[in-house]
Amino acid sequence: MQFSDVIRYDTNTWVVLRNTPGTPEAVVQRVTDTGGEARYLLLTWALADADRRMVGIHTSLRAAVDAVPWPRKDQLPDGSGHPPGVRRRVPSGRPAQQHRGPTGAA
Repeated sequence: MQFSDVIRYDTNTWVVLRNTPGTPEAVVQRVTDTGGEARYLLLTWALADADRRMVGIHTSLRAAVDAVPWPRKDQLPDGSGHPPGVRRRVPSGRPAQQHRGPTGAA
């Protein structure tokens, strides 16, 4: 499994990058729970291991990586508020359509 914004540091550790080159946003550490299942701990980034804080436990690497927030809308390259790679985007400056229920009411 490969992600363009994830660097594998060792067998059980990944570093998640977002918009700031060379500065990680988070660390994902794979551990095994008492039932023998893999779990992925999402940790805040800090250079010293002791300064990292756990912010989530996920059942897959993809779920852990997806839980790392992207920068604010004004910090994204295209200003759309969506991370790179999202298929369905609304161009900047154009409001998104509202979902209409079965009766056609918004």
